[in-house]
Amino acid sequence: MGRRIAVIVTIAAVITLAVGVVALSAQASQAAKSDRVRKHLAAVSIAHELDTRSSELKVDALKAAAGDNPAQYKNDVADDTATATALLSKLRATVPDATDKADVTKLKGVFATYETTINGYIDTAVADPTSARSNVAAVQKANDAVDEALDREFASLQADADRASKQLDALQSSSRTTVVLAILVGLALLGGISFLISRSLVRPLRQAIDAVERLADGDLSLRLTETASGCTGDLQKAYNRAANQIHEVVSSVTGSADAVAAAAEELSANSQQIAAGAEETSVQ
Repeated sequence: MGRRIAVIVTIAAVITLAVGVVALSAQASQAAKSDRVRKHLAAVSIAHELDTRSSELKVDALKAAAGDNPAQYKNDVADDTATATALLSKLRATVPDATDKADVTKLKGVFATYETTINGYIDTAVADPTSARSNVAAVQKANDAVDEALDREFASLQADADRASKQLDALQSSSRTTVVLAILVGLALLGGISFLISRSLVRPLRQAIDAVERLADGDLSLRLTETASGCTGDLQKAYNRAANQIHEVVSSVTGSADAVAAAAEELSANSQQIAAGAEETSVQ
């Protein structure tokens, strides 16, 4: 019985371990997918900040053309340019895919051209404000080029984020299904094996109970087949030994009773002979 219980405990431990491994594997996959979603969404946010910097550079250029002191906007342009450069580096470090990194590298080139155009425009505004005011279209054209590049980047990053989010949802659903199936299969296996083991224990016990009941009714002929092991096997052996001993005692008592009966019959016969002899003597 101890071995059977050990088997059940071992199987339960193995099933628990298997379910745990499946759950941990699913959790690791979900964590990886979740990290991709987070990175894509962070990249979208950075791209929005870049769009803001692009607009501010445009505003700096237009203010320089309209103002009395265009040179004062050089510092603003330098600050916005430094911020844009830092954001582009951050964006490239954030996106998880090589394709996205290549797109960011292209975007850097577009921004570099845009920044060169803005700086050149402000230099023109400092040297010849009238000429700068007549060439505002150049700033707008450069800004449009950046906007188009950013729009493409927005679309790409958002598509990646949506795709990663859908993959995460699908993975979570699949993981839940896998874990539930693993638990159900494990419980089914455990239940089936427990049933078989329980049956192997209950059947010999039921046979032993039936044998004891028949023994109590006076049937000394039944013997149990000693097939079980452990405590159940010991019970079968003990019953057979007890039944054999009772059978021997009953046989001995029966034999003694037969001997007593035979002696009594012989004594009765002798008594009858003596009585007959005495009667014959009396008649003579």
